Amino acid sequence: MDDVPLFDLSQLTFDEFVSFFFDMETDQHWDRDPDLVNFSDFNDKGVASPQMIVAHMTRLFVEFADIASRFSLEQINAGIWAMFSYGPFRLQKHLWLPSAPLQERLECIRSIYIVYSSYVTKASVKVMENCFLMWWDLVAGGFWQQLNFDHKIAEGNISSLNEEQRQLGT
Repeated sequence: MDDVPLFDLSQLTFDEFVSFFFDMETDQHWDRDPDLVNFSDFNDKGVASPQMIVAHMTRLFVEFADIASRFSLEQINAGIWAMFSYGPFRLQKHLWLPSAPLQERLECIRSIYIVYSSYVTKASVKVMENCFLMWWDLVAGGFWQQLNFDHKIAEGNISSLNEEQRQLGT
């Protein structure tokens, strides 16, 4: 059972997905539970529908301003870190793996812009939580980490990318 998540996030409804990541006490650090860290950052083994995770992320990003209004900045920060940082979920891997259709993954990547245009730029706080500063680093860094893990392609080695990888990386 090694390398398989304790549960499959793709089996959650969209509302359950949102609640799972954002509706929690921010001092719990539930995403750092050692029992959750039992599968690879670089594969989607044990995930019935990576396509559903991509769809949930896309919808979350498109509707982010409305969804975020239900949670505190601390909850949003903790949820985004849980989604994308080192730990049990690293959801960005579903953008780089070919398990979901390329066009859906590209749409998800493009939808991240909406988070910034509809929420971050309009926020009335002087300093946003640090997840917004690191978001693109976590997602883009995951692209190169995945390529290095799967294909031994070094970061920035664009000439070694195939057509799909080029579309995802640009």
